[in-house]
Amino acid sequence: MEGIILVGEIIFSKINLLNENFIFENKDNIVFIYSILICSIYAMLFKISWYYDNIVILNNLFLSSLIFGILALSQVLIYLYFIKVTREKESLKISNEYNAVIDEIVQEIKQRQHDFVNYKNSIRGMVEVLSEKDLKEAIRTYMKDEDIYDSKINELIYIDNVVVRSIIYRNMCRAKKHNIVFKYEIENNVLDNILSYNEFSNILNNLLNNAFDEVTKKDCSIKCIEIKIFNENKESHLIVKNQVVNPSDINLDEIFTRVYSTKNTDTRGYGLYNVQQIVNLHKGYIKINIQCNEIIFDIYFNNSSG
Repeated sequence: MEGIILVGEIIFSKINLLNENFIFENKDNIVFIYSILICSIYAMLFKISWYYDNIVILNNLFLSSLIFGILALSQVLIYLYFIKVTREKESLKISNEYNAVIDEIVQEIKQRQHDFVNYKNSIRGMVEVLSEKDLKEAIRTYMKDEDIYDSKINELIYIDNVVVRSIIYRNMCRAKKHNIVFKYEIENNVLDNILSYNEFSNILNNLLNNAFDEVTKKDCSIKCIEIKIFNENKESHLIVKNQVVNPSDINLDEIFTRVYSTKNTDTRGYGLYNVQQIVNLHKGYIKINIQCNEIIFDIYFNNSSG
């Protein structure tokens, strides 16, 4: 009985139950160990009962098996319940964290609507001080600069995934601060049934942090970062591309190892290693391509295979 319970717990802890994308971490192991201890106590009581009076058990074999089966099953269900609650709390925590960013986006949109009066006054000022010859080009340039940023902000509202929307917004602000061109094309419901909020955050933040590290270097000539999430040919893709200063410094054979880092510091790299662990967990693939001093990370999952 003890062996069966142990094997059952291990199996439940290693598979993705009901496609809930569970990842069993240290805090989950505490619950797992607790459950094993309880089951071990049940098994010890069974052994003691067997040692002192096995006739009672043999005469009531069905009832004894039923009782200990229910006890074992209850421990498995309790374990799964704790894991589910832990995951829900984790998702809620991440959601609340990014909801603050969503509020920032809404406030910025309201502010830019309020600034419409300022835009009107600026155009009126151009009409007063510029000649008719220069006025048309000045207004076109002014409106173009404002429309590009307004369009990017407004498009964020149509991204359903709160984590993706928040990360895109934060990096838009970051790019604007460093005069970096930040492009994005996001399709909804592409990876939502594959990656949890926490996994989305881990992958996107790590890839974008690496991209910003490269394009903010002084020697980087093309300061541009592009991100795409889309479905194509029954595959779900997440692509991040950016310029790299020294492609020869990137070792593709070691880029996903635990301690790999291209930074000239003592800090070891764990970001891409974590990305690979998440992708492997969901049976995905990572394709890296370096061409014309540009590195492209293409993370994709085969939808036809589930």
